[in-house]
Amino acid sequence: MQPARRPLSTDTVRQAVAHTVAACVRLLHERTILVLLLLFCLGMGCMLWYVSRLQSNLIASIALQDASLYAQALAEFRTLYTSEVVETVRSHGIEVTHDYMTHAGAIPLPVTLTMLLGKRISAHEAGAQIRLYSPYPFPTRRAEGGLHDAFGQAAWDYLQRNPTTSFHRVEEVQGRPALRYATADLMRPSCVNCHNTHPDSPKTNWKTGDVRGVLEVIFPLDIAVAQTHQGLRGTFALMVVMSVLGLSGLALVIGRLRRGSADLDQRARRLESEIAERQRVEESLRESEGKYRHIINAAADAIISLDEHGLVCEFNSAAEQMFGFTKAELLGKTLTPIMPLHLRDSHTAGLQRYLTTGQRHLPHWHSIELPGCTKDGREFPLEVSFSLLEAGDKKFLTGVLRDITDRKRVEGELHKARATAEAATQAKSVFLANMSHELRTPMNAIIGFSRLVMRRSQDVLPQRQYENLEKILISAEHLLTLINDILDLSKIEAGRMEIHPVSFPLEALVDVCLHTLEPMVQSERIRLVKEIEADLPLLATDQDKVQQILMNLLSNAVKFTTEGTITITARHHDGEIIIAVADTGIGIPAEALEHIFEEFRQVDSSTTRQYGGTGLGLSISRRLAQLLGGDITVQSTVGVGSTFTVTLPLHYDAAPLVTRVATLPSPEESISPPESDKIILAIDDDPDVIYLLRENLTEAGYRVVGATSAEEGLQQARALHPLAITLDILMPHKDGWQLLHELKTDATTRDIPIIVLSIVDNKALGYQLGAFDYLLKPFDRGAILATLARIPPQRGRLLVVDDDVQIVDLVRQFLEGEPYEVVAAADGQEALEAISQQRPDIVLLDLLKPHLDGFAVIERLRQDARYHQLPIIVLTAKTLTAAEYARLAQSVRTVLQKQGWGRDTLRQELWGILQASRSPLPEG
Repeated sequence: MQPARRPLSTDTVRQAVAHTVAACVRLLHERTILVLLLLFCLGMGCMLWYVSRLQSNLIASIALQDASLYAQALAEFRTLYTSEVVETVRSHGIEVTHDYMTHAGAIPLPVTLTMLLGKRISAHEAGAQIRLYSPYPFPTRRAEGGLHDAFGQAAWDYLQRNPTTSFHRVEEVQGRPALRYATADLMRPSCVNCHNTHPDSPKTNWKTGDVRGVLEVIFPLDIAVAQTHQGLRGTFALMVVMSVLGLSGLALVIGRLRRGSADLDQRARRLESEIAERQRVEESLRESEGKYRHIINAAADAIISLDEHGLVCEFNSAAEQMFGFTKAELLGKTLTPIMPLHLRDSHTAGLQRYLTTGQRHLPHWHSIELPGCTKDGREFPLEVSFSLLEAGDKKFLTGVLRDITDRKRVEGELHKARATAEAATQAKSVFLANMSHELRTPMNAIIGFSRLVMRRSQDVLPQRQYENLEKILISAEHLLTLINDILDLSKIEAGRMEIHPVSFPLEALVDVCLHTLEPMVQSERIRLVKEIEADLPLLATDQDKVQQILMNLLSNAVKFTTEGTITITARHHDGEIIIAVADTGIGIPAEALEHIFEEFRQVDSSTTRQYGGTGLGLSISRRLAQLLGGDITVQSTVGVGSTFTVTLPLHYDAAPLVTRVATLPSPEESISPPESDKIILAIDDDPDVIYLLRENLTEAGYRVVGATSAEEGLQQARALHPLAITLDILMPHKDGWQLLHELKTDATTRDIPIIVLSIVDNKALGYQLGAFDYLLKPFDRGAILATLARIPPQRGRLLVVDDDVQIVDLVRQFLEGEPYEVVAAADGQEALEAISQQRPDIVLLDLLKPHLDGFAVIERLRQDARYHQLPIIVLTAKTLTAAEYARLAQSVRTVLQKQGWGRDTLRQELWGILQASRSPLPEG
């Protein structure tokens, strides 16, 4: 048995209706154009149906009216004919008969004339017919006057009952739609006697008013329907066009309204989003305020806020603990209770001035040290930072206060410890300076005398004794190296290592290092390989420190390589010079790579015992590379070898306007001994140094005169006017710096080349005071002779190529009294002609000239084998690009900028360059 269905509740019906209405509204809203189109089509269909019905009714009505008019007209014509014609002619004896055509002078009966008129009308009206018929026709009209069809019978029957009305029906007649309209033909009084008495009358009992026949008008409808359809089609087309235009306009309006509705909907959603966002922000603000309150109260520092009136509006827990006041005691009051008495008035005035004018009464607001005061009157130091918050017209000034009592105590202790450390550092520096002098002075003597004895007694002493001297020299040099390493490390750690950048060709420096290293390579199974990139630009950095780095790396490679190759490579990449020293030695374990650059650290104790060393070389080399703006990295495989890579910037820091091109002695060149009457004045408080200089230089053709004090040296320099002076720095009473200054400011001695020869490494100061060269003890005989060989001859020829006569005149004035013959050329072509006529010693060349510029002059001179090595100094006001600098670095010795150059610069460059190509190789 199936359960009975539960009737739908009212709520369910209401919900269904509401859902349906909502769906319709949503459909209307979302598919407005489609709904309107459907409604338009439905309306057009209904209108077509209605118009079609209206058309049919209209046609029938018009046809019915026309037929009625026809019938009335015929009836009126018959009545008029009967009364006006028939009655009149009968009184005159004229016969009225239906066969009037066979009787002379007869006229037709009214019914006969009516029939004839109907035929005439039917002939002229398209398709219209008029018939008069009866079920009681005369014998002569039986063929056409009887009831021949259903309509006739129906009309007769209807009119018998309703003689005063009409009967009509639409049906097809001869295949065409037509209106058949029938009215009753009533028996007239004038016709009763005739019909009842006529011998041929089929009925003789007629009475007046009897229906004697049917007058039928047949009115075709097809032409009217066609015409009506054509008119309706035009009307319908016009209606369609108007409807389409209206619908289009309505669609545009609806589209506009929908866009407006979408915009309003978007705005509504945006407003809802903004409201939701505002609610979220308000919730976040409430949460943030809660967190803020928690942070404020949990903060270790005191936090105090003032409102725009300078009154306390926030006082956190840390502030309560710091000052001893509760928050309730200070809210809405000024801050003066937590300030010392002597600051309260100035604080009040300054705060009031800031709140009214915005002018601060403190120079800055961050990390200010101010005194504070607790509730019990105890003062203590504070560190205060202020922050201003502007919220509309309101201002809030917040301060974060920190008790720095403990920090002040620690700072005092640190200050004392720093003073103690600085004193210790000063004592260390003094000790190192003294130990440097005390240790290196005897070591210099040992090394110098050992070299002297070895050179003079090589053919006199037995071989074993000569080998003993070699061991003494090697040990002394090793001990001096250790002392220098410790001093260098001390300078680096103290930040006192100085950088003296010059521009120099790296390949020449590598050649010097390899030449120096050759005596250390005692095995024929080790091969030294040099791979230097072609056209390597000049390296502008500290030449001595680069040499120290390379010598250290190469020495290590020789020390730890028993056979194979030691390769040094150099290349230029992205503004850096990359130098790699690769060997095929024992290699370094991976776990030791991170420690080899630490002080006094080597790979392990076994290598230390086998190979020796202090573990300072790599540490110092890396620190020197970092001082020069670069670094040293290493890659190594045990049993395969190691590669140490030095990366240095092409230009240390900012390249100076005056580029000093350093020249290095070439290993292939030999010493050209100077003339035998050349006097060298040696100023040194150590007689042994003077003795060693005399012994080493006399053999080279120089005469050495000694002076053991500064005063004696100054007198000797004025009296002898020597070829050169060697000068020690550390001397009693008056040191070498002061004497160097005096010699360079004295008119009689300022032109004498001074070679600083000392254990003090401060080349920058030496060159600044006018030193010709700066050598460190223990001196090397070859280095001394090479420096002396660079002293220019008595007179050199200088060709100045510049179209500015003022520059030429300025050069002449700068070199007035100097051993130079200055000649001038105004342009490049004139300069080439002057050089071909008489070769100068130096060319001072401007780049910007008419006709033939400086670059073209340099190119032509370098293409000519006679002038390929002619020294050229570029003096220009042109701002050179990096590419132009690189181009000139391969062709000229020095580039001077006209901005800031002077007499001393020009003299120093001329002295340094004139004999650059003659720099000899130091003798072993």
